[in-house]
Amino acid sequence: MNKIIFLFFSYPKYIKNKYAIINCKAFLDFKKKLVKYNIINELSEKYTKVILEPEVFILKQQNHYRFEKWLNIKDFLNNLPANCYFSLDYPSDMNINYQYQFITKTHYNIKKYHYSKHYINTVQFLFFNFESFKENFDIINNIESKSKIMGIGNLCRLFSNSRKTKTFYLKLFNYIKDNINKNNYKWLHIYGLGLAYIKPFYSILKNSFKVLSVDSTKWTRACNSNLKLQFGLNCNRNNKQLFFNEYMKTIQKRNIPIEY
Repeated sequence: MNKIIFLFFSYPKYIKNKYAIINCKAFLDFKKKLVKYNIINELSEKYTKVILEPEVFILKQQNHYRFEKWLNIKDFLNNLPANCYFSLDYPSDMNINYQYQFITKTHYNIKKYHYSKHYINTVQFLFFNFESFKENFDIINNIESKSKIMGIGNLCRLFSNSRKTKTFYLKLFNYIKDNINKNNYKWLHIYGLGLAYIKPFYSILKNSFKVLSVDSTKWTRACNSNLKLQFGLNCNRNNKQLFFNEYMKTIQKRNIPIEY
């Protein structure tokens, strides 16, 4: 098999990173119904690859995205630059009360937009529920993806130090390895994966995909004791690049050939 490509995406403000994940709120003007997406074109020129992420935190208060009311998603996808990707999914960990609606809406959007070479087919499932993950993975796994990208959501808010969390992650990774439809998917992206699980993610799935990727802002918390002693637990504007670099070094020390 060809050498695996492993990419790290993060919000790019104040750091240097070739792979950016951008929140909808950062590039869509909700007050003006954009016709031309000049901001996105600028992003595509600045970064090697860009993942455009829905405004997930709005789901804490309500079960819909504001921009869906006026943005023509089909037109939006048709006008994206070649290196930009988008998923209109609803993470159930954002609002447990809407889990079933979120999964239904995510499936609806995949069926509607999977024809696009820019659309990420993202698996959402009941929070911390492995049987629900399998059920929803199996559905998405058998839907053809023009982009060949599968996303896995609903993981970033798990407690990273829990034994149950570790067992859950390993079962999930191995299920993907054993069942992935390689005709439909060549790239797997996991949203918000913590540092502790990046190595098992890479080790278990490196022979199943041409590209693996994660995104995270967890690097904004000190990943070693030296950073904690010098700056405290959280980074600020002035030392964000240092915190980011140390996080990347920690990943690379675990023999993971990550690109960022």
